Amino acid sequence: MNGLIGIAGDRVAPSAEFDNWLELEPVEQFGWLVGGWFQMPAAPLLLDGRPALIGGEHDGASALLRVTLAAVLASLRAGRGAAGVEGLATMLAYLRPLVAGDAEEVVPMVEALWHEYELMGVVAHRTPTALCQALAAGDADRLAGAWPAWS
Repeated sequence: MNGLIGIAGDRVAPSAEFDNWLELEPVEQFGWLVGGWFQMPAAPLLLDGRPALIGGEHDGASALLRVTLAAVLASLRAGRGAAGVEGLATMLAYLRPLVAGDAEEVVPMVEALWHEYELMGVVAHRTPTALCQALAAGDADRLAGAWPAWS
């Protein structure tokens, strides 16, 4: 993830870049991890019966849908949240039809991405956080500024 791990054969180990990451301040480490996760071309929480580090059929679409989902959530008025995953899936199918397919096909992917968003602090109580706004804006300074808001 973002250059911190490497895969050699059937083993996963820290990369040489991991030592550089360890020397950073916590907020910089967090920014590195979130940036890598946000662009990651995989959906490790999509429960399709494969290990997280093994590629799957949805991996190509996951990064684009993850970014599009942040943009959709960031476009909501302040204090507003998503009513449910089905509505978000419909919106993503509309915005990215060649990537998402139809709304029914994209629901499991959006459920997995939504769970990632919750774990990473991008949403809370179905509402986008400052971190979501920073990711959607692609603003590294705002990303660092989002850290104290929810830590």
